[in-house]
Amino acid sequence: MHRSHLIAYLVMATAAGFLGGVLFERGRRPDTAPRGAEAAPLVNTGTVPPPAAKDGPQARAEAAIAAKKWAEAVVEIRAVIASGKANWDEALALVLRALAVEDVVEYALREEALEPLAGEIAFHRHSVPLARALGTFEAELYLEQAIAWLGEAHEGAFLAEMLEGADEEELPRILRALEGNVAKEMLPALVRVARQARGADIQLQALKTIATLGPACEPALRELAGAEEKILAEAAAIALQMVKPPVSGFLVLQPAGREDRPGAIGKRPFLNPLRRGDIVTQVGDMKIESEAAWKQAQAKLAGRAMIDIKVVRKGETIELQYPTPLGAPKGRFVVATK
Repeated sequence: MHRSHLIAYLVMATAAGFLGGVLFERGRRPDTAPRGAEAAPLVNTGTVPPPAAKDGPQARAEAAIAAKKWAEAVVEIRAVIASGKANWDEALALVLRALAVEDVVEYALREEALEPLAGEIAFHRHSVPLARALGTFEAELYLEQAIAWLGEAHEGAFLAEMLEGADEEELPRILRALEGNVAKEMLPALVRVARQARGADIQLQALKTIATLGPACEPALRELAGAEEKILAEAAAIALQMVKPPVSGFLVLQPAGREDRPGAIGKRPFLNPLRRGDIVTQVGDMKIESEAAWKQAQAKLAGRAMIDIKVVRKGETIELQYPTPLGAPKGRFVVATK
């Protein structure tokens, strides 16, 4: 194999593997309960002193942070947030102070305790730009969580604006923090990221994020499949077939890896001809038209010889010789979508 062809094959294999694991995953779902509402009535009725008072929630939050009492600290931080937008900068300072505490043992407890802040969406919309400007370690930790919470709340327009202004260092963090909580209005910004990002890793991560929308992302993937950049176009074509199967059959999500076949004079390595995203439509003379047919076909893949199979790859039918010692790939039966 020519060296340039080998490099292209390896890159595409990596791209397909990167994209395959995200299909039809369920993102984290937002909790619709107003989790920040409990503290507001206390402040508004005068039950809780103003944040800056000696015995107010700000002072109590500082004391709880110093004592590593994270749950208590979060209760008081929410009271500061509920006291009004004028005090949100102080609330952010308290959050960053909690995240700045370096204690591996306390880390998991602290992360869990901060979860009630997920409902304070207006506060995060205010604080995220400030944290981005700070660029400190604790600000980075806050952004990881706040961006994910904004994604859960379907703040697509706000996050799309963040993507527009993000640099090459910020993009991976924003894309990673979304964790599949992508709103449809974010697609134009994600397509621009995929087209304009300098690194292939960011391009593939943008494709992965786009693919989490399922069928709704079809127009975006079709657009990227027509890109001039070959690697991006082929990766988008693979993702498109996985999101919207053109035929019924077994969708390969994890091909079996290399396997050594015992022989009289040693071992002979077999390289799997299947790729992630392939749809197996026929094994031997058996057509894969139902899940039951695939289960029967797996028996044919348990032999010790080559077997002819047909797959659809990027919309084209390809005939392959499959080394059955590799066993059946992992995936699921899919039905063609119109």
